[in-house]
Amino acid sequence: MNTWKMDRMDISPTSQVEPKPRAYVMGITGSPYLCDKAKEILKVADIIVGWQASISIVESLILDKMIFIQDPTQYREILKTATRYAKLHNQNIVLLVLDDPLVYSVPVQYFQETFEDFTLDFVPCSSRFQLAAAAAGVSLENTLMVVFSPDKNGGIDLDLLETNRTRMIQAFNQGSNVIISSDIEQSTEDIAEFLLSQKVDRTTQVLLCEELATPAEKLSWTTLGASASYNSHWNTIMVIPQKASQNEKVKSQIR
Repeated sequence: MNTWKMDRMDISPTSQVEPKPRAYVMGITGSPYLCDKAKEILKVADIIVGWQASISIVESLILDKMIFIQDPTQYREILKTATRYAKLHNQNIVLLVLDDPLVYSVPVQYFQETFEDFTLDFVPCSSRFQLAAAAAGVSLENTLMVVFSPDKNGGIDLDLLETNRTRMIQAFNQGSNVIISSDIEQSTEDIAEFLLSQKVDRTTQVLLCEELATPAEKLSWTTLGASASYNSHWNTIMVIPQKASQNEKVKSQIR
């Protein structure tokens, strides 16, 4: 695996004019869910960008690639550097996203702007929302999926926060299941505290799905009241099924 380092990078442009390179935004949930199409794309890619967690999932398939590993302090800057490198050398680039990129991620417009000099393709995968719904035994047909994500500068998007909270409480009160993806900006504790402030019953059963599709995966049934004081992993999906969907035999595992 050829991991990128600043002191060895060559960003001098090539002289030959060639067709636009391709950029793939690829969803990565876990190795058991990696499809054949994704594997084929990884074989022909020149550059791979992603967080260490996503790189680890496909590491055996990208040993001969140039790797740009993102981290919390400069993940956007690293992507810009990798994109510039790929453009100047007319190379194909894959951005790994820890979920289906069209379900949980930044807005599509961000990818379109980032890869404006590339032919852009999206590679879907089994989303954590699907895995969480399966674990809770609910159908996505009658479910609102809520994603909390940062703004374009990496901070809390207050407008999105307010919109999502409004949609979340309205959908639940109208009889829909709700599946919520937490993030650093909005933890499951924050979500539970908001719902409790809106008079949702403290005994409402919820399923916390921490680090889905990873070796550290943890599924815990609990109550909304208990989850308000439970310090879950930042990468957690919270499922709040309607009473008709809940297993009456389920007991709280977090108290």
